[in-house]
Amino acid sequence: MTNVKGYHDMRHQSAANLNQWLMFGRLSAMASMAAGLLLSAAPAHAVSFSQQTIDAHGPPRAWGKGVGDLNGDGSADVVIGSYDGGLYWYQNPGWAKRTINGTYRIEEDLEVVDLTRDGRKDVVAITTAGVVLFENGGSGWTARRLVSGPNLHDIEVADVDRNGTLDIIGRPQGGAGNTIYIWRQTNLASWQGSKIMLPTGGEGLEVVDLDRDGRQDIVVGRYWLKNNGATGAAPSFARYTYSTAAPTNAYIAVADVNKDGRQDIVASPAWPEGGRANLSVENQFSILVPRDA
Repeated sequence: MTNVKGYHDMRHQSAANLNQWLMFGRLSAMASMAAGLLLSAAPAHAVSFSQQTIDAHGPPRAWGKGVGDLNGDGSADVVIGSYDGGLYWYQNPGWAKRTINGTYRIEEDLEVVDLTRDGRKDVVAITTAGVVLFENGGSGWTARRLVSGPNLHDIEVADVDRNGTLDIIGRPQGGAGNTIYIWRQTNLASWQGSKIMLPTGGEGLEVVDLDRDGRQDIVVGRYWLKNNGATGAAPSFARYTYSTAAPTNAYIAVADVNKDGRQDIVASPAWPEGGRANLSVENQFSILVPRDA
């Protein structure tokens, strides 16, 4: 399927397609799931939402999207990256549009995270030139390419080797999605690369401490990879299947859905099986804000 950006485009599918969410809960101590539950889109009675338009004429082909407090005022700002070129942030409140970089072409995923550990949120984005850090200097932004090579579709930033620096975890799309790439940071100029092979390709990626042992694990469609640990060195990962019913092309989220103190996995198909996703071709950006109960 050409130019299907599943990691983000599931958010542009019709309401009927959003019924296809799968939740896999209650991770056991043996780290293997027995079955999944199909969630229906039952109407929410406790919370309702209103739509607010941020930019009615925003950047075209806005494939990169993120949220984070970029100016340290305690409010979450919105970050938008265009495949045609340009990375922007919208300041909350008021949604004033500000330019981070006007030239880099932003691909499907980005993270808002303090990579430099200076107290300010930076942006780490997949671009056509590789993974690029857009460093937040407070009064301006500096672009620095960190790693390049594979054509990534998904990216996460986390300290997988527990050496106190944040690492980059990436995954391509389609058949190439059978490989997960890890770049461990020594410093911003030095990254040590390694790979994890999966039985199948696909897309979708989440990095989280799934089994609550203090180490960052990796979750994709059908599988989770337990981080067996190695401080300052490449950790080893053991693969477990949480459900064979989970889609391999998926948007992945992890949270304690049922409030039992254990992490649950939510996997949504990136597009309808055997069909096509309804992609957004407009350049209007909105947010949904909860109404007061």
